[in-house]
Amino acid sequence: MSLLRTFHENNLKLYLEKEGKKEDVAENVLKEKSTQEEIMKSYSREVDSYVTQELKHMIDSDKEKHIYSAIVTMAMDTAFSKVGMSDSDCEKHILGNWKFMMVPLYRGIKSRLKRAVETPDGESPIEKFAAYCTSGTMNVYKDFDPDILGIKSGNSYGFNLHRCLFYECFQRHGKGERVGSVMCSFDQILADVLSPWLEFNHNSTIARGGSCCQFRYCTKGIDPSKLDW
Repeated sequence: MSLLRTFHENNLKLYLEKEGKKEDVAENVLKEKSTQEEIMKSYSREVDSYVTQELKHMIDSDKEKHIYSAIVTMAMDTAFSKVGMSDSDCEKHILGNWKFMMVPLYRGIKSRLKRAVETPDGESPIEKFAAYCTSGTMNVYKDFDPDILGIKSGNSYGFNLHRCLFYECFQRHGKGERVGSVMCSFDQILADVLSPWLEFNHNSTIARGGSCCQFRYCTKGIDPSKLDW
């Protein structure tokens, strides 16, 4: 938990400093150092409060990681709101901070996938991505009730999640409507990193009223939103 907390706090601090230096924003509330410090203090207090309330749900390392991600998201939302950000700006900076944290990690994934895709061993790019994604989903998201649909027509891959620990945490704190769907946008961060050869679509997510979270990936040129699964 302490390592997760240090990682998130350091990245939020760096993100605020980066955003505060932007000159192309007419009214940049983050340009004042005092505002950045106020956000960090509020964020830390919120994290403490949510962690205390959520300890009983952190029964294993995977659940702890997922619940802590939800805690971080709720804490950022409150901290940004307290300095006068609009709802849309809160969402923008929550996603911006997650992108700031995750893109460097995803670039490593992209490099490994790119090398795998370019190795002529008879498997197609979608087959290699499906193997990677299936392994990760079953290992990391096993508590989300994953349902692997597999490869379709040789150029698309899909799976469903029938539970969302993120959204369940948001709901426990009355934040389901406010930040529930923000988490759904996180998956687009990886998709954007892989976009040179992969298309992605969320046809449905639990936080947005769906019965499950649908993940559909296709090779370039195919519209995943039009797939009939």
